[in-house]
Amino acid sequence: MIKDLSSLRKKYLGLLLFAAVFLLYAVVIECPFRRITGIECPFCGMTRAHAALFCGDIKAAFGHNRVFFLGLPTVGLIYAVSKSYKNKALKYCAIVALALCVCALIVNYILKLCNI
Repeated sequence: MIKDLSSLRKKYLGLLLFAAVFLLYAVVIECPFRRITGIECPFCGMTRAHAALFCGDIKAAFGHNRVFFLGLPTVGLIYAVSKSYKNKALKYCAIVALALCVCALIVNYILKLCNI
């Protein structure tokens, strides 16, 4: 029982640390790539897009970043790939889906740089 409690604490401590770093990055620091270069990165606008979606403004969400809806599935796919070491079919499906999400982010970024 004590071992389980210790591993549970480590797990939630890591999750809490991740959330704190994410909030610090998203709210306080902003995008370091944009601060240094002045050019938006492929992920710029994701936080604003999700905030607009949670407020019910779908048009504004797509205006901030056209592929904002791929954020959570991409994180889920990365998790699935990392945890599916026994099920090869699941791992390959997750890798293909992850590659498609990355391709969509790249295409969107190129279109954004070309002002399309």
